[in-house]
Amino acid sequence: MSDTSLASAIDNSAIYAGETISETITLADYPATTHTAKYVFRQELTHHEATCSASGSDHLLVVPANTTEYWTPGRVLFVAFATNTSTSVVAKADSGELAVLPNPALISHAQKVLAAIRAVIEGRASD
Repeated sequence: MSDTSLASAIDNSAIYAGETISETITLADYPATTHTAKYVFRQELTHHEATCSASGSDHLLVVPANTTEYWTPGRVLFVAFATNTSTSVVAKADSGELAVLPNPALISHAQKVLAAIRAVIEGRASD
C-alpha cells in the first residue's frame, strides 16, 4: 500500500475558496487502525486544524466549505501529524501546499462596498 498525500488526492493540488475538502488519505506507515491524523492548514497569519476520521486503515479528511470560504486566493501550506493511539508518539505524516483559487460565487466585503459606491455615483442606489 502506498501513501496518498493530500496534494496528490486533490485535482491539480488546487481548490476553490468555499469548496469542501473531502478526501480519503492513505498513510501506509500510519494506518487509521493504530493512528489518528490531524491536518494543520496555514495561510499567512491564520490556521485551521482538522482531525481525520478512520475509514478502514485510511484517514478521511473533511474541511467544510464554511472554513475554506475564508481562505484567500494563493497558497495554503499544510502538514499532517499522526499520533500512535497506544504510545502517543507523534510523527509528521504528510505535508505540502494547495493552491486556493478565487470562487466567483463569493463576493468579498470590499467588492460589495465598491459596488454600492458605484451605484451611488451612478444614481442607481436604493434604500
